[in-house]
Amino acid sequence: MVNLLAFACTRFHSARWAVASMLILSTLTQSCACEEVYVNRVQRELQVTLDPSEVQNTEICNDEEGNAYSAKYCTVDMGEIALNSQENLRTIQLLNVGTPNLEIYTAKVQNDSPLLDSITLIGDIMEEREEPIVLTNSVATALRVLVVPTVEWEAGDWIGTVHVYSNAENTDEMLEDAQCEEAGVPLGCARTIIELQAWPRDLGNVDIQVVAEVGTDIFDTGICNFGAVGVPDQQAGTDGGEGRCKLRVRNNGDRDAEVTRLDLVISQPERAECGSSCTFGSYCTGPATCTEGPFAGFWASDNNGFVHGAECATDNPCSIGEFCALDVETDQSYCSTEAATNGQPIFRLQREVEVSEANPLLIEAGRESVVTILFKPENLGKYAGSIRFKGNLPVPGGILYRPMVGIGHNAPVARPEVKTIDGSANYRRNDDGDPQAAPLSTVTVTGENSTGLGGARIEAYEWSLDERYGASVPEGSGVRLRNPNSMETDFVYGTSTPGLDSAGIYNVALRVRDERGVWSDWAVLTIESKPDSAIHVELTWDHPSSDVDIHVIRGNDPTNYRDRRNDCYYSNCTTLLGRPQLQWGNGGEEDDPRLDLDDLNGFGPENVNIEEPEVAQDYLVGVHYYRAAGSGTERPTVATIRIYIGGRLEYEEAAELLDTEAWWEPAIIMWGEANPILPRRRLQPNPPN
Repeated sequence: MVNLLAFACTRFHSARWAVASMLILSTLTQSCACEEVYVNRVQRELQVTLDPSEVQNTEICNDEEGNAYSAKYCTVDMGEIALNSQENLRTIQLLNVGTPNLEIYTAKVQNDSPLLDSITLIGDIMEEREEPIVLTNSVATALRVLVVPTVEWEAGDWIGTVHVYSNAENTDEMLEDAQCEEAGVPLGCARTIIELQAWPRDLGNVDIQVVAEVGTDIFDTGICNFGAVGVPDQQAGTDGGEGRCKLRVRNNGDRDAEVTRLDLVISQPERAECGSSCTFGSYCTGPATCTEGPFAGFWASDNNGFVHGAECATDNPCSIGEFCALDVETDQSYCSTEAATNGQPIFRLQREVEVSEANPLLIEAGRESVVTILFKPENLGKYAGSIRFKGNLPVPGGILYRPMVGIGHNAPVARPEVKTIDGSANYRRNDDGDPQAAPLSTVTVTGENSTGLGGARIEAYEWSLDERYGASVPEGSGVRLRNPNSMETDFVYGTSTPGLDSAGIYNVALRVRDERGVWSDWAVLTIESKPDSAIHVELTWDHPSSDVDIHVIRGNDPTNYRDRRNDCYYSNCTTLLGRPQLQWGNGGEEDDPRLDLDDLNGFGPENVNIEEPEVAQDYLVGVHYYRAAGSGTERPTVATIRIYIGGRLEYEEAAELLDTEAWWEPAIIMWGEANPILPRRRLQPNPPN
């Protein structure tokens, strides 16, 4: 349904003017900015157009005066349509553009229509009724034409004729009394003739299957049931939880599916007060007024459950300003007002999908597309909504929707903490108060102090290093969590070596679920891995089956490569009972280098540490591409060197090692100099000797 001002800008036209019309014209020109303004007529006049939400060109009629917005010489060309498909739908809008009330009696498909058995008419005027539909000025009703052909046809040929009976005075023909009686409508009737054209073709079949995944729960019906999710708690300082539903839309047919519209809306039944023209995703907020939205219906909760509104259906509409929302848990529809969103929708797509007729979302035959829906409640209560797909889908009008439901609940609070570093509960912290560990230190984190609201017991823990939840690891790190679903977990890297593999900042996220099934918001714990040594050299690389070795050569002479006295590498630079095996300088162990491990497979790191370097000594940093396991020697690997001086990152460089045996000299460390790093950047296919 649309009001007078909206349709004045759409184009009203008249051959006869009334004095009262001049007053209307004056009002409309002040309220509507458009090039042409036409006023409604004083006689009963009908305007026939297509629904603008379905097609761009809504004009289907053309009278003797060339007025496209009329009720004469009407043709609906549906173009190419698929056999046996429910998507072939056109919505015809029948609008009263005259001042007197207009009566719409019925519509019929003529018996001589070539595809008579394939054409179905849907709408208020097709229902059994004792009285006609009465349209006041600027009010419309909708007549939907569904064509489900079973045989192919010629391109653009006539497939059928629809006759609309009314008391309008501007139609194709005024009928004799006998003709009105034959049609079963009141005497003095008029007939509007609408020709249907189409090109039915065998385009294959689209067969859509929708499966919803919420956590470990699988819903084959495609219904996103988020369960209970925590609401924001200002007193606890939490933002509330967030539910995620992964909707898998699979095309099991032999024809590509094209989705031209995808949005989150309420599935709103039509109602008499707004005629039949309130489209999917809008609802009646006043006489002859449709309003877009909402995204969610809402029912508050009390101690006994959820306070539903009145039950509703097509024949039992809600009050003006409310809409009918489906609660899929009870399979009932209830009247609701729009949920408060505080600037953000309760249900929203994780990533906006821009689709249109010109840029459809293509789901190839045998493939699937994944859409992720987020649910973030604001208040205690139940929320309901729908996601709509529109395209060449095997449902009436090509419109497929799946409902959603979620509950706003009091949420627990996750509190991630470091339990031990290198087995000790007494660990140091940095200036920001964050726990601090050295590279390769073992770190155990715990959520034991997480709390449930009202004393609710915590039953589940989920740790994550995913950036989506605010977590992160240093670039080049391959660390992971050993037990991500336990109250306590530690970090591991490589095959299962405990510890933090790289220097840098680690952010680990935790959420918890209480005994009521409610998840908390994600909480993030920051841990700094900072080298203790005066010199810390770190090597990482980018391929899991490459073996790359770090070399630190005492002095700046590369020909000392693999010299067992002057080159620290995997063969001679390890430790025994915690003591370094390679001795440099005249001091004790403090000036001797230590290689933490020789990483034979995978991304590293390999680290060399010198606690107190020799005074005025140079150290050449080298990298050797030792082996490429599993696929011969013809595979490049990108290696990265990071040099820390006094715990601070002073140098970082990456290079592509094209083949095994490649030798790279990124830099020289000149200990004692004000600027101790001298970039060298020498890359060659073989080591120095």
